[in-house]
Amino acid sequence: MAEIIVALDVNSRAEAEAKVRLLGDAVNFYKIGLELFTAEGPDVVKAVKAFGKKVFLDLKFHDIPRTVERSVTSGGKLGVDLMTIHSVGGKAMIRAAADAAAAFGEAGPKILAVTVLTSLDAGDLADIGVAGRTPAEQVQAMGRLALDNGAAGIVCSPKEVRRDPRSCGAACDAGRASCRGCGRRPEARRDAGRGSA
Repeated sequence: MAEIIVALDVNSRAEAEAKVRLLGDAVNFYKIGLELFTAEGPDVVKAVKAFGKKVFLDLKFHDIPRTVERSVTSGGKLGVDLMTIHSVGGKAMIRAAADAAAAFGEAGPKILAVTVLTSLDAGDLADIGVAGRTPAEQVQAMGRLALDNGAAGIVCSPKEVRRDPRSCGAACDAGRASCRGCGRRPEARRDAGRGSA
């Protein structure tokens, strides 16, 4: 059975700690995203780790390889268990992140590569130069690129995994974001998905 990861979608370290205390032994894994990390920095990661919990640091790195390498190294020193990068950063960036994580051995962070943000549709992909591919096809292409270059898994919508779970290998199960198109109005889905993997 997959392990549940609870998102700490709060604005402060105090709120994050309160949620971890409230859930107690029921949850062992927490996600810290851009909003909380920007507000509180590495200290909030240390606070959650101090409870003996695992941390998924979801910052979706996308930069030159050396910068991403150093960022993953910093996360590894904090004891982070999972980290995200953007697969569109390319082979060298993905490999740099994977190598930096591997330097910590088995205790190092696992690198998950974001394939396509759930807020993007085919029109959005065309706007950024990805013409002729559906979001599902882009997920498959980016997933293969990520896994071939050392990522431990990918982040995509369950809809894409259901379509062809073999297309990216077994590691497709490592990270699944909210489903693309969950029955809400398109604009509501897009707003809710903004910034999420």
